[in-house]
Amino acid sequence: MEINILPTSDGTASEFPSDIEDYSKFIFRSVARYDGDGDYNNDGIIDGPPMPKINYWKILNEPDLNRFWADTPANYAKVVKLSAENAHKANPMAKIIFGGISNKNTILGEKINTGFLENLFKFTFPDGKKVQDYLDYMSFHYHGNSKGFSDFMEAQTGIMKKYNVKKPFMITELGCPGGVNFSFEDGNFLSAPLNNQAIEIVKMHTLAFSLGAEKVFYYSISDQKKQLKESSNDTIFVSEESVENIYLHDLLSYYGLFYFDFEPKPSMACYKFMAEKLKNRKVSHEILGLAEGVRCFVFIKNKKFSTTTDEPLYIIWNETGEKQISMKLPWKKANLSSFILIKGDEVYTSELEATTNGTFDIHLVKEPILLEFSP
Repeated sequence: MEINILPTSDGTASEFPSDIEDYSKFIFRSVARYDGDGDYNNDGIIDGPPMPKINYWKILNEPDLNRFWADTPANYAKVVKLSAENAHKANPMAKIIFGGISNKNTILGEKINTGFLENLFKFTFPDGKKVQDYLDYMSFHYHGNSKGFSDFMEAQTGIMKKYNVKKPFMITELGCPGGVNFSFEDGNFLSAPLNNQAIEIVKMHTLAFSLGAEKVFYYSISDQKKQLKESSNDTIFVSEESVENIYLHDLLSYYGLFYFDFEPKPSMACYKFMAEKLKNRKVSHEILGLAEGVRCFVFIKNKKFSTTTDEPLYIIWNETGEKQISMKLPWKKANLSSFILIKGDEVYTSELEATTNGTFDIHLVKEPILLEFSP
């Protein structure tokens, strides 16, 4: 659950609460109401049926962006402290999540802002504590494509290491547009086709888990604007619009796994298939050195990789186009699924057999494939 402070009276972004006591009561009562016991105020009296139990509380949204938080990193740290103290009074099991550092959007070439996080971790309370003493999870937001994702995450986790912030992290927003083009007045053209969205979702989730993300939340379920589905990709003509306006008002409107009318996009089939296959699995390792531009990640169910007891799953793609590779593996057969061969709501799967010398010959393109083995 995300907690936010209403913008100031002039309609701008949020600032430090004007009344600390009121804010503290708000946090306490919100967390108490949703601790699942039916006692909405923690006064020992059952007020009604138990509300849905919520243990995870995210404090504000993207405080590094001025349009959401118009105050200082130090004051955000104070809001986190107030929130954590009152949330834990109401529910000792409550988990406090950072509001999320945003990359804004790599597709539009926007730069990463690392200043907020640096200054936040530098701040020290009078008793010597830091903001991380009141956080259970760090959180990051990434909008765009896989090309800059690893760089973004390595920059953020690098700052965490620099300030010795040893907290698990989530990607609480991960999104990519699908089914829209932008034609600019100056002649430039930006394309985000439907199939590309499906491909990028698989790549970015794979990279997120390989970099250590505990959970990943996709943004968003459905488009916020209607599309001309018969043309597969809408084209929006942009006249004298800034990148910021395009990002806020148009590009984000086409991030859905479903169209505006909740008909599924191709990305939904890929997302569903990927989620089912990765359930109860974690990244074991990345296989390096297969060929230039080839990424290969191994997901397993057990604590350690084993060729005899596990059922490993490989997600592989090539960053630079088509390529043929050979992998010597201790299995005779594999199920191969391609994230581009989609018909309706199905991802096509075929059987792949090893050669006589025990190698699998695999034809790669930039779109990911999934290999599934059984011991």
